[in-house]
Amino acid sequence: MSSQQGRPFRLLHLVLVQVSAAAFAGGLILPLFTIEPRLDEWTGLARILAPDQMRAQPVTLLGGIRSMWMGGEAGLAALLAVFSILLPLVKLCLLSVEAVSPGSFLGPWHRFTKMAARYAMLEVFVVALLVILAKGLPGGSRIELGPGTAAFAASVLLGLVAGLLEQRGKSGETRE
Repeated sequence: MSSQQGRPFRLLHLVLVQVSAAAFAGGLILPLFTIEPRLDEWTGLARILAPDQMRAQPVTLLGGIRSMWMGGEAGLAALLAVFSILLPLVKLCLLSVEAVSPGSFLGPWHRFTKMAARYAMLEVFVVALLVILAKGLPGGSRIELGPGTAAFAASVLLGLVAGLLEQRGKSGETRE
């Protein structure tokens, strides 16, 4: 792939990575879902007696991990932080550097990027697992997905496309 032909490709790659990073940030701080507690026929009375306990509660990824950590679930909080924050962040950083300066990462770094891309869908699995767990709440409690879920999913999908473009770019360079 000539340098002239590669410019639009690299620009597209960089834009995808940056939009993915922005969506990732949104996925961390925007509500993934909101839990609306209910107690079947006792909901009205509970709202009168304990209004703070019956308010809709938005759940963010960072807030959820913090709550787990503070609630004594440090192992689960650390696992979620690694797979939902640290690995995606490192992957996005490596993809950004690769988009700006193709061929920067050889050997172990390139293998790490490929390994991180394999686990990208694990991020979505974690969010889905949280929603499924929350669906089992008693008394007819409801879960509504929030904008953080869409942002997080968009980040994962755009990161996957950027990773595929990066691999395609490498294979195109080796053919020329």
